[in-house]
Amino acid sequence: MSDLLNFLPDARWPRFACDALWQSSFIGAVAWIGLRVARPRPALHAWLALLAIATCAVAPIASLAARRSGYGLLSPVAKSPPQAVALAAAPMEAITVSSDDHSAAVRQRPGPSEADERKLLSSRPFDFWTFAAVVWGLASAVCVLRFVKSGVAVIRLTKTAVPCHDEGVVAAARRAAKQFGIAPPAVLVGERLKSPALLSWGKPRLFIPNLPQHVSQDWFAVFCHELAHARRGDAWGRLLAELATIALPWQPFVWRLRRDYYEACEEACDDWAIACGADPFRLAESLTGWMHGVNHALTQSMAGVPSGLRRRIVRLVESSGQRNPRLGTAWVVAGGILAFAASAGIGAAQARNSADEPGARQAVQARVHQVELRDPSRDEAKADTAAVPIPPAYRIESSDVLFIEVDRLAPKSPYHMQPLDVLNVAVEGALPEAPINDRFTITIGGKLNLGPFYGGIPVAGLTEEEATEVITKHLRTVLTSPVVSVELVQFAGLQKVSGEHQVGPDGRITLGKYGGIYVAGLTLEEAKAAIDKHLARYLQAPDASVTVAAYSSNVCFVIFRGDKDLQDGIARDSVHRVALNGGDTVLDALSSVERLQIPRVVKVSLQRAAQSSDEPPVLEIDWPALASGTSMTTNYRLRAGDRIILDPEVGRRELFEQMR
Repeated sequence: MSDLLNFLPDARWPRFACDALWQSSFIGAVAWIGLRVARPRPALHAWLALLAIATCAVAPIASLAARRSGYGLLSPVAKSPPQAVALAAAPMEAITVSSDDHSAAVRQRPGPSEADERKLLSSRPFDFWTFAAVVWGLASAVCVLRFVKSGVAVIRLTKTAVPCHDEGVVAAARRAAKQFGIAPPAVLVGERLKSPALLSWGKPRLFIPNLPQHVSQDWFAVFCHELAHARRGDAWGRLLAELATIALPWQPFVWRLRRDYYEACEEACDDWAIACGADPFRLAESLTGWMHGVNHALTQSMAGVPSGLRRRIVRLVESSGQRNPRLGTAWVVAGGILAFAASAGIGAAQARNSADEPGARQAVQARVHQVELRDPSRDEAKADTAAVPIPPAYRIESSDVLFIEVDRLAPKSPYHMQPLDVLNVAVEGALPEAPINDRFTITIGGKLNLGPFYGGIPVAGLTEEEATEVITKHLRTVLTSPVVSVELVQFAGLQKVSGEHQVGPDGRITLGKYGGIYVAGLTLEEAKAAIDKHLARYLQAPDASVTVAAYSSNVCFVIFRGDKDLQDGIARDSVHRVALNGGDTVLDALSSVERLQIPRVVKVSLQRAAQSSDEPPVLEIDWPALASGTSMTTNYRLRAGDRIILDPEVGRRELFEQMR
């Protein structure tokens, strides 16, 4: 088995596709052959077919999960020695790499030219797996459209169907519902429907075609058959079968099992109808009249649409006595265990990677930790980074501009409605000519106007529960038993908080009608917590995000000491004010000064405004090293109030002393 799996690709998507192909084919073939034995018992046949469909879809996913977790029942695949195992077994001398040799090898390796790259792109071979993925996706999309089309057909039918007023038909539906111990379902007549059907999502509803008066049907037998679908839960099974065909649209065994499941469900419901006392010959006679009237657009979303009518009619005519329509608990449990074991077993039927053998992974990790690539330039960059101190968290100051954004703007409960609020009102049992299911705006006078048939209702100052009671009480004067649902969807009195807010001289920001908050001296995290706590008095669980849009308070100064003027002998200095945006360095400040020309011989120093205990008040800056990029050790991070002093005269004097 391991040798056979050795031919499967290792890439994730091709391997998943191959697993889905062989696993679903194997399960589908075995299930299709085995289901021939369960054909005499339709209930068991339908249950096993549904489990086989689910196993075809779940087994590839279980295989993918087992492979990603490194679990497998088979011995490791005999492939080429893995690099990880070779690394774990190799001596340290064999895996020590010199950075100089590595750099030289990289420099000597010739890169491809543009002509070679164009030739490589033009000669790229056909990618079969990409083509397979596209075809798979398109086939699944077609199945999804087919499923959506059936749903649209059901929605159209529910909207166009009208209640049945035939007392005999309604009485037959009540009698059939009594056999199953459920509430009598609604009986509706569909103009475009050719055969009876059951919509079992939500409350069961029976749909019958609009037959002529002279046509006689055994409606009790028909309704017993349809309600058996709801008793068996066939709607969920059909949904699972459709999802499996969407996931594996190219697998013929899945389509065949789906067809067997549908036919077995219909035969099992025939057995239920006979067990309830229906005449099989009358039921077969009814099916004969619908032989050519099947509406195939409803088969995916409605239980009970006939399939395999000819075989069902022959089976009913040749039936002798009652059949047991129930599926025993033992069969349900045994089938579920068998499907789970098949999914887990086939999913784990793969070879373990040799790198996952006991002790191999630990050996690789221990050996990798011992390998070090020594690079002097990397060490120097690490030293330069360590020399730059990490600044403390920025604290907000006056004149800073904060950008505040609040995701949730919901008033604190209980909220009392105000004029111009928008309510979504839905009423069951409203007049057909004046339905109520729309959004309504509370007027300036505080009333909710539901139209000319119902009038206005005062709701200002009420909560949702109180408004629901008031509207229900008002509508009872017009309607018999209205069921009202009220939802507040838009608040007119909420003020937007998101936007830029400048910190005032008193250290506060103003959030409109929600008041001011003191944020000066706080970090961004502390400011967020303070804003959330303040807004929680008015809003429900606010979640604010705070960033600094403009640093208007943090500045440093660049002072250039000029030489003496030749005419008057007076030395003039130039001072430049530079705003700090957080994390700025000496080079950042010098580059932001316009028309600043720094001579090569210059004395550059940094005077701290607020020095720490372990730092001198004046820091010398190696300007030649910064300008040439040989060392960034003295490229210090700046703080508010720092002064960068450039003195050419002192620089020349120091250079002269060094030359002496």
